[in-house]
Amino acid sequence: MSTTIDPVSTAPGGRVGEPLLSVRHLVKTFAARSRFGSKGRGVQAVADVSFDLHRGETLSLVGESGCGKSTTARCAIRILDATSGSVVFDGVDLSTLDARSEEHTSEL
Repeated sequence: MSTTIDPVSTAPGGRVGEPLLSVRHLVKTFAARSRFGSKGRGVQAVADVSFDLHRGETLSLVGESGCGKSTTARCAIRILDATSGSVVFDGVDLSTLDARSEEHTSEL
């Protein structure tokens, strides 16, 4: 008799169910101004970032200085509004909430 074990569902902190935080196709572009005050091209700080974070997991963003690690985190917790993409926390799409809403900021 053989037994099949699903290592994902039985591992401590295994990925069971929906992710706690789901980031999809996150983009953040900052407006840039020329030296003379005219509107210049934007600076893309984050380009098409996607990841899932399940309960009990830890995520590390690793990269060179200035590559968008902090901007990605700030967009994920709505300190900054993303240019495009979605951030879903515990089943709630944060892009649909008011940026100052206390409904989700106390949990983040």
